[in-house]
Amino acid sequence: MNSQLEERIEIIKSLNTTGKADQLLEKRIKSSRVSGIFYYTFSTVFLIILVILTITLMFNMGHLGGKWQKFGLVVSLIFSMSIQAPFFFVDFLLSRHLKKLQDSDFSIDNHLNDTLKMHIDNLNQRRFKPYWIKIPALIISIVGLIQAVLVLNDSEILNIYWDYFKLPVLIVTLLILWYSNRIIYLVWENIKSVELSAKD
Repeated sequence: MNSQLEERIEIIKSLNTTGKADQLLEKRIKSSRVSGIFYYTFSTVFLIILVILTITLMFNMGHLGGKWQKFGLVVSLIFSMSIQAPFFFVDFLLSRHLKKLQDSDFSIDNHLNDTLKMHIDNLNQRRFKPYWIKIPALIISIVGLIQAVLVLNDSEILNIYWDYFKLPVLIVTLLILWYSNRIIYLVWENIKSVELSAKD
């Protein structure tokens, strides 16, 4: 195995997998496949539903009427789940890729390793990055939770303010959808480029 592949393996292992680093690779692939596909599929479906729902409510279409006041908890839960979705799916892609790299020996472009390292570093710092998506999502989630509590207590204190969150919810939902699919696509493209070079 050459130094490029050894470097790539170390880059993949640097992903903060919380409890999976010590697992056997086969077991890690199976567990990350389940969590990755589950989180990605469900978050994507719920984000799309939230986009449709928010547009419907913004333009007073359908029979939902004043139901927006009751969607604070829903918005908060969908955002919380969706922010983590790309990490789990990327973990699955990289685990499967790692298995293919073991006992291999072929040359790859150093740029591909550098690019992968950049993606993994960003994912490792995923708590608030990208700031321009996650901080607005966090703020909306907190307001949504407060709104949900007030609805349970039959309070209308925040109702007027929550109405103004329809457009921000729509924008942040679209941004999360875009970011999740973009990071997964970029990592997948990087992996595909390396695995194709192994066949040449």
